[in-house]
Amino acid sequence: MFNQNWFDEKNYTMFIDETECRAYYDTNTRNIYVVTEHHDGSNIKELMPGAKNYGELIMLYENRQNSSEKTYTVTFSTRIDIPVKASSVEEAKEKAVEMFENYSAAVHPYHIHVGDIVDIINRS
Repeated sequence: MFNQNWFDEKNYTMFIDETECRAYYDTNTRNIYVVTEHHDGSNIKELMPGAKNYGELIMLYENRQNSSEKTYTVTFSTRIDIPVKASSVEEAKEKAVEMFENYSAAVHPYHIHVGDIVDIINRS
């Protein structure tokens, strides 16, 4: 959905640009549009003035408009080796994915993704 350029018109100002979430302020209508992408689909939420969460988002928009600093998105790629006790490679993979998903949900549910498992080695 991010690639469809629905918010390329001059009246839309992007003020949140994260991996799975973008937010746009419409200078004509004063509405805020929150666009989210997940592995299971995409969603656009329209918030009009007075809507729940509108106040905190408009404050964020205004703060970013008044700031001389730019916002940069930095994406990290990392490799982590962890020991997993299992009976098979398939079970090790399932346990590793489950461990990572539990950690991800506890830390920050929208910004950490299960990456590709590069290698599973029997160290016994």
